Amino acid sequence: MDIIILQQAAQPQGPNPLINLAFFALIIFIMYWLLIRPQMKKAKEQRKFIENLKEGDKIVTLGGIHGEIVKLYDTTLKLRTGDNTIITVDRAAVSLDFTKQAYPKTIERKEKGDKK
Repeated sequence: MDIIILQQAAQPQGPNPLINLAFFALIIFIMYWLLIRPQMKKAKEQRKFIENLKEGDKIVTLGGIHGEIVKLYDTTLKLRTGDNTIITVDRAAVSLDFTKQAYPKTIERKEKGDKK
């Protein structure tokens, strides 16, 4: 009977549940900091870019259409793509990344707040 009591007392206990909870919270924090936060920041920058569009800006759409804004509406805009060609495009189709690549001086001017 003494042997059974010694064997039961010698069994190792599991890890502290608070350590497991802290490890899980750390993983969630890292996922937020590395994945979710940068995506939210980029979406905010895109939204700000679309809100600050004005007539005369040169832009590129998600479909790759280059043009100059002729008229702005609430959810759409008219885009001059050629001499006699004006198309209507949804504002959500304007790409900040493609516009930065195609017209970097326009983006720099907008960031500095120049009214040109």
